[in-house]
Amino acid sequence: VYCDQIKIDVPFTDLHKSPLRCILGQVNIEVSTCDDDDDNEGRQTDINLIKLASSSNPSSYGLTDKIIDGMRVEIRSILVSFKNPVFEAKLEISDVIIESTTPEWQPAILPLCRYKNE
Repeated sequence: VYCDQIKIDVPFTDLHKSPLRCILGQVNIEVSTCDDDDDNEGRQTDINLIKLASSSNPSSYGLTDKIIDGMRVEIRSILVSFKNPVFEAKLEISDVIIESTTPEWQPAILPLCRYKNE
């Protein structure tokens, strides 16, 4: 994975209401097949990441959780290249926006975007 440009806008004075914006330029992702089936190091890394993610306290919802949930990610272009000895394919997706919305799909301040399962 390669990204040519990253810009982060942090609204320090209004962090609890306004989203942190992360703007990415072109993101290139290369996916290829592997002939070797002995990738134990990669599997161990995946297991460690799962353990780390599950070790956090799910009942607490602090400022860090609010910032991440309210983050807006804008990606100008995503280029995914699939490579194999038999074929090569590319997929390009432009202007992707990922943000928290209300249940009606409208952007809003974060307290209105949180869906509560009651």
